[in-house]
Amino acid sequence: MGPLTKRLNKLSGRERQVAGLILDRLTYKQIADQLKISPATVAQYARRIFQRLAVRDRIVLEAMWDVEVAPERSIGRRAPDLSRAAGTRKYR
Repeated sequence: MGPLTKRLNKLSGRERQVAGLILDRLTYKQIADQLKISPATVAQYARRIFQRLAVRDRIVLEAMWDVEVAPERSIGRRAPDLSRAAGTRKYR
């Protein structure tokens, strides 16, 4: 069990649910629609998730997930562009 997996286990059930949808690459609006909450609430969950997992944003989270937890998921898929990890891209 790697460091990301250990930290994922410390998230609440709803945080894990939102994190899973983020990892499925849904937008905040799509997540909000699916969970019947506002996009602002999704953004708040995302900030808390990123803080608890010690990642800067969803791009870094996806990269860590692909490397540590699900390497088979990244086979045949283009690697995330980590040059955008500075938080310049909006996902809402």
